[in-house]
Amino acid sequence: MVRRPIAAFVFLWFQLLAQVSPRTAPCSDFYRYACRRWPAGPSSSDQLRERNSAVIREILEAEKPGSQLGDFYASCMDERANGVLSAPPVVAILKRIDAIQNKQAITGELIALHRAQVSAFFRFGSSGDKQVVTSIDQGGLTLPDRDDYFKTGEKDAALRARFAAYSQKLWELSGDSAELAAAKSRTVLRLETDLASHSIAATSYHNYTVAELISLSPGIDWQKFFAGMGVGAITTLNVAAPPFVRRWSPCWCRIRLRISKHI
Repeated sequence: MVRRPIAAFVFLWFQLLAQVSPRTAPCSDFYRYACRRWPAGPSSSDQLRERNSAVIREILEAEKPGSQLGDFYASCMDERANGVLSAPPVVAILKRIDAIQNKQAITGELIALHRAQVSAFFRFGSSGDKQVVTSIDQGGLTLPDRDDYFKTGEKDAALRARFAAYSQKLWELSGDSAELAAAKSRTVLRLETDLASHSIAATSYHNYTVAELISLSPGIDWQKFFAGMGVGAITTLNVAAPPFVRRWSPCWCRIRLRISKHI
């Protein structure tokens, strides 16, 4: 049965609502209130994830060709067209990065990447409950956790080796030789490890003026970045991880352009 988007979301909402325990006060034990009726065990979260994915798929497949959502989904599922296009769309971006010569150009490329939903080096968006504000958070890591870059166990080393092999394969698919791809892969891992060393375990809300952010992290032209992201004239924002931003700025300045071109 195919449900229209609104109907599908309502169906999903009632499915989740059915798991609530009305006899439990949410302010006393919110977890029990929200999950009391959900079956215990490791498979319960997987069931919920699979159910949500199925509903989302129904929503997408119900969209007609010509609609923004329908065309977007169809382009992702068109394996034949994606196989024909292969690397050229990505290679065009890499060539643009190869043309970078200065900080202004790096800021311009960061704008292009973030507008394409690629959170290069940091995450940028909005946060807040009572008031929505612009937010900057630490980022730039591919592995699940910052500690994955430093743990010394065999499994951790194997994880980094698989990541390096994956990165090398991507470079080879873009047209690089195996030797050059391996060198770029090592650069990516080195760069992400440097970023991980400046990441912190937990982030929270910190109100900063734009002037304070510029002083904290002069490695980016923030005024240009904000304008390029279309957020308009802002005076304050949330810097979720000031230690990362502060320590990362010197790191940014140390990154040579030849390394930045390998992101």
